[in-house]
Amino acid sequence: QPATPLPAITAPVWIDGFTQGGAMPNQSYNPASNAVLKVMLDGSLLGGVGNGLYFGGGSYGVARGLAIGGFPEAGIRSESTGLILTSFHIGTDVWGTTASPNLVGIAVASQATDIGGPFASEHMVVAGNATDGIVIGASSGAIFNTYVGVAADGSALGNGRDGIHVTNGNG
Repeated sequence: QPATPLPAITAPVWIDGFTQGGAMPNQSYNPASNAVLKVMLDGSLLGGVGNGLYFGGGSYGVARGLAIGGFPEAGIRSESTGLILTSFHIGTDVWGTTASPNLVGIAVASQATDIGGPFASEHMVVAGNATDGIVIGASSGAIFNTYVGVAADGSALGNGRDGIHVTNGNG
């Protein structure tokens, strides 16, 4: 639980929560996820300012295997050009079943940010956020295999407004 906002990530990065003992990606194509996440970024002590993970200009890479909740801004904010986000629980606890709301789940303001992926192991949960689950303000990138407004166990866990809100995009 950080007491001050986390700094922006401005260089290439690989963040992997599955390196923690006992953690594992989802292995099921069943509507319910069996992922085991062991790392939770909890922003509930920040007050009114702060993102969970903030990928600024100059950053790119892969991030996976974390739960992110309680942040007064976005759980993940991407201004990166070339970021892959997989296997997160955004706006929930590590089990993906109880809300831990961020203001916005994921905010994408740049090109080429992919959310989720085609394989079961890349399954995402974006649920329980105070406003929108995902905000897309860019003209490229993709969303795959992502529960939006649905908990990891397949039950309803809505976001406060839109599941996916596109403010700028093509196609």
